[in-house]
Amino acid sequence: MFSKKQPTFDAVKLKANLKMAVTRIRMHQNKRQNNVRVARRELAELLNARKFDACRVKTEGVMREDHGITGLDILVLFVELLWARHSIITESRSCPPELKEAITSVLWAVPRTDGVQELQAVRLQFALKYGKPFCEMAADNSEHSVNDKLMDRLGVNVPTAADCADYLEGVALEHQL
Repeated sequence: MFSKKQPTFDAVKLKANLKMAVTRIRMHQNKRQNNVRVARRELAELLNARKFDACRVKTEGVMREDHGITGLDILVLFVELLWARHSIITESRSCPPELKEAITSVLWAVPRTDGVQELQAVRLQFALKYGKPFCEMAADNSEHSVNDKLMDRLGVNVPTAADCADYLEGVALEHQL
């Protein structure tokens, strides 16, 4: 009978998926930026109508989207770094220390970027290269090697009331209210 061949690390697939991931992340970023623009306009309308309770509730979601855009910027930088240094990844048996933050940050971000299938393929290649425990360590950030700013921007922490007020103040200034 036919034996099922085990998948192995493929440097070409890794490089291609890293490059395609940048394009896909940028597309998601543009979509989110358009959504934030519309939502900020809606916030300004709510402020103008003096519907402050509705404004406060909506502000948290808009802030999360806005922070997500910044997080995607950081993620793109890490993905581009890995693309540029893919030869180091290919040649090393274990995770290169100089790329550990970038690799673990990208692996940590995979579940937080739903629409980027290329990052799923990147995670698979890293699992084949460095092992599943390494990917689990990165996803859990058990070694604290994931970039803190990326975690802050793509995390699900609720903004403080003061941050919401500052954000609304910025929206009011932007729309001259």
